[in-house]
This record gives sequence, structure tokens and C-alpha cells, in this order.
Amino acid sequence: MSAAAHQGWCLKKAKSQSPWDRTHNSLRYFVSRGHALSYFEGDPNRKQAVVRGVIDLRQVKRVRPSVDKSAPEFAIDMVVSAGRTYVIVPQPATAEERAKWISVWMVQLQGEGVIAPELRAEARRQQAQKKRDWQAGHRDLPPRREGRDRSLRTSCAKSL
Repeated sequence: MSAAAHQGWCLKKAKSQSPWDRTHNSLRYFVSRGHALSYFEGDPNRKQAVVRGVIDLRQVKRVRPSVDKSAPEFAIDMVVSAGRTYVIVPQPATAEERAKWISVWMVQLQGEGVIAPELRAEARRQQAQKKRDWQAGHRDLPPRREGRDRSLRTSCAKSL
């Protein structure tokens, strides 16, 4: 299996107009790769994994915190059409995990208004924290230079 932008377990509400607490919910393994958000019955790294569906992120009209009051905290509504909204709860159900998924989808979703502003802000905070964490772990690297190093270019030209 080729590298995915993000993958992990999520709860997914069955295709139903009923509220979260009155319908069947399944634990699925989600893999976000390019424009495809695939979900599996089991871990796709095992032979027994069964693809249960694929969401084309180019078709998504809106991503927002779930409007279903009975859905768990950090549930996400992914509106694909007037009649189809996927309700997904990342596992573990935390703001951090939800922000990871949103960060990946921000690259693929078409249009500025597709992701709800509060989720977009949450994802950007997550990306900034990830960058700060990386920088903290790499403090021994020399600082990045702004502009070009003219002396190096001049010395290379002279040697030719």
C-alpha cells in the first residue's frame, strides 16, 4: 500500500436520517490519499481488509462540526450532496485528532468555504504546533539563510 497523507480509526454513522444515538455506527479504518478518502472494515495492511466505501473529496460541499446533538464530541459532518452527509468521529475523539484529519483535507477540498471556519482555525493551530514541535527537535540545524549567498555563486563561476 502506498503512503497515505493520514490514516486511522474513526467511527462512522450508517447511512440514515436518524440521529447518531438511534442508528448503527461502525468502527472503520480510514485512509486519506489524494482526493480519495477510503474506509475499510479492517486494517487495510491485512489481507482480510474489505473496502466499504470511498468518498471523493472533490465532491464534498461542506465540512463542519456535527449538527447532530446526539453525536459524540468532535464529530465531523462531511456533506457530499443534499441527501448524503457522512458523520465521522476520529479515534481517539480529541480536538487534536480531528484537526489532523481537517489539515489533510484542507489541501484536497475545493473552495475556500467548504471547511467551517472554526474547523479551519483548529487545523491551522494544529499545523503551527506541529511546525513548532519539529523546530524544537531540530534546534541543532544552522539557521536558514534569507536570500542568496553571492560569494558561493561568484566562487563557482570563477572555477569554471
